[in-house]
Amino acid sequence: TATTEIYTLSLHDALRSVNGEPLALEEWLRGKLHGVSTYFKNGTKELEISYLFGKKNGWENHFLDGESICRQIAWDNDVKHGPEIFIVPDGKKIVWNYNGREVSRSRYEEMTRLDDMISSSLD
Repeated sequence: TATTEIYTLSLHDALRSVNGEPLALEEWLRGKLHGVSTYFKNGTKELEISYLFGKKNGWENHFLDGESICRQIAWDNDVKHGPEIFIVPDGKKIVWNYNGREVSRSRYEEMTRLDDMISSSLD
């Protein structure tokens, strides 16, 4: 039988600076980042990244003041895929990525539809 080793840091056990402020809160599975990793600057949350078996997968959130998100990046298997959202004073700016390349929104939607058609034909 296989066993799974899970190593999770709590905020209490977080990596800390010489001043005692938290630097990182990471979740590990079998030696790879897995789950949500949170990184701090001067004790304030600066970055939160979702990992799946060592690869960025899901949202990467950048924080302005520890709470307000100023940038979000969608990842799929360690590749930018989907929207990259910048929060600016007059709203949002969105850059679209398809398989690691910047594309227009219409191109992203077209390629995603094609992906869906191909995967449904394989079912």
